[in-house]
Amino acid sequence: MRIPYYSESEKAAPLLRCLQRSAQRMGMYEHSAALLMSFFFEEIANEVSKGRVIRIPGFGAFGAWVIENRAALARDPSRRCKPKFEPSRCFQQKVRWECPPDGVAKSRLQRYARNHSPSRRDRQQCDVVSSAEAFRQDIDRQMRDCGLDE
Repeated sequence: MRIPYYSESEKAAPLLRCLQRSAQRMGMYEHSAALLMSFFFEEIANEVSKGRVIRIPGFGAFGAWVIENRAALARDPSRRCKPKFEPSRCFQQKVRWECPPDGVAKSRLQRYARNHSPSRRDRQQCDVVSSAEAFRQDIDRQMRDCGLDE
């Protein structure tokens, strides 16, 4: 199954593996797992945008972080909060002890942050709901094309 907005390159492999394994463990189709994932993250974004904290035991917490850096506020005074993820202690220890220290993930995360950082020119509202809906429509279209509708 190809996940929308991802190429079939090696970059998409970790997400595909997560979806495939999760779907297999739950005894459900990958299509259903991808839809569940899109709805789940959409709701996390909705809750965090309202200033609430979402805690997932053993994984971490998502929340809004207030920007207190004066230099950042001087560049863009309208931006006062940003989304933040704090991993749980168990998650941190698992990564610390099991991850190979080759630096590949660091460079990919830095590139992602650089390419997806909102700029002052980006004044348009980004609607997480509409992008999640487009994600789900693309999943449905792909499943119809493959003849794998449930």
